[in-house]
Amino acid sequence: MAPMILGMSTTARVLLRLLASALGVVAALASWTTRADLVVVVAEPALRPALADWITLRGRQGHRVKVAAPSDFPARMGDLNSQTKPGECAVLLLVGDGQRSGVPPVAAPTTVIRRYGPEASIASDEPLGQLVGADVVARLPFNEPEALREYLNRVMKRETSPATWGDLRLQLAAGVGGFSPMIDAAIEQAAAGLFNRLAPLEATMSLTRYGIEQALQDKPLAASLETAQPTRGGVWVWMGHGHRHELAGVAEQSLDTVCGGADVAVLLACYTSDFAAPGRCVAERLLAAEAGPLAVVGATRVTMPYGNTRLGAALLMGLRGEDHPALGRLFAGAKSRSVEDSMPTELQGLDQLAGLLGADIKTLGAERQEHALAYHLLGDPLLSLDRTIPIGVSASCDSTPDGSILGIGLAPIAGRMKIELLNKTSRGGETELLSVQTVQANEPFYIHASGPDKWRSGTRTLRVGVEGPEGLAVGVTTVTRGVKKAAAINASAGQ
Repeated sequence: MAPMILGMSTTARVLLRLLASALGVVAALASWTTRADLVVVVAEPALRPALADWITLRGRQGHRVKVAAPSDFPARMGDLNSQTKPGECAVLLLVGDGQRSGVPPVAAPTTVIRRYGPEASIASDEPLGQLVGADVVARLPFNEPEALREYLNRVMKRETSPATWGDLRLQLAAGVGGFSPMIDAAIEQAAAGLFNRLAPLEATMSLTRYGIEQALQDKPLAASLETAQPTRGGVWVWMGHGHRHELAGVAEQSLDTVCGGADVAVLLACYTSDFAAPGRCVAERLLAAEAGPLAVVGATRVTMPYGNTRLGAALLMGLRGEDHPALGRLFAGAKSRSVEDSMPTELQGLDQLAGLLGADIKTLGAERQEHALAYHLLGDPLLSLDRTIPIGVSASCDSTPDGSILGIGLAPIAGRMKIELLNKTSRGGETELLSVQTVQANEPFYIHASGPDKWRSGTRTLRVGVEGPEGLAVGVTTVTRGVKKAAAINASAGQ
């Protein structure tokens, strides 16, 4: 075999090495499985028929779903964690807003947040989970059977449909900060830069700005070169001011569709998920909208830039992780990480920045704890976040500024394959379409592209996607241009 390799061209030798790497990734990814959980749903008897089809679907997926009445909580439920099987999480799903129906939230005391708002306590479901030993706590704030049924029908439609390119969207929305133009710009730039660094490699990033005078200032910048844009899927993140019934800068008539069809909305703002207050909060309205998200992460009280950034960063780090948990597991893990004193390398210096913005350095730990109490997951905690099929792909780039990109991989499904080069920027991102072709299932593919002329140096993400009747398969790796040594980066699908 050695003489044959020596007689090969440079391109062939590189591709052979990359093929071995790609096939290794395929073998590693074959072990990914959906985790099953113990789910206890606390709902009024009148709401139980609306839950029936959803319970059947989750049961088929391996989850153990039990239903209890609010009168059973907590005395008759026991310790949920002790009832789990190996590998399961204990999930507490409360149904109702806690006022008209269901279990009400706990009024948790506060020492930091009360300085910035009129409330002396935080409406929180977290202590309810602690009462029964739940790992994950979520709420479906619906009081009427028909509204609950309509919402769950949307969830089931999404969960039984194949993944699309829309699932890869990460839409950032920057609202008016309200401090000063200079401070607002600094916060937005720092937050957008942080989100770009922490976002999953495969994400299609965009940034939209909202203002007081006009609802929309900038259009998304990271749309793929396809003419038809996805209408559903992905995550929408709001960074700006919020109130119980509005997002500052978003026209009232646009609120139902502001998330752009995202499956999950993360509202890093004050009061947007205050479900226990009179009327429908922003999160409740979004969940009830036909074009709205299927889950909302938001707060019931005043929030601050530092606490928001810690939680938002922890959520993104969960999205880019390797275990691809359901939404409830990811949210619980993010809250746990956000309250830790230590922080990852990407967040170094954040405490000092918080001090410059007026936060009391001595109370940052308490601020993190109170934000974890204030933020809630409203929506289905079993919502799957990564429905794509992994592709093993490896690539290398010549060391010269105009070097070619060489790559190889194996298409797991049949369909239309796109090969793209992603460049994430402080304004969202840019996508360069390298090629489009049709592939068959288990067919090897080869990449030989020059890349954009304006890319002279640095690292970019190579994304390969195959969309077909079975769904969407995606693989990503990074390639570097303009360095002395050729950069051969092992494939990482879904990271």
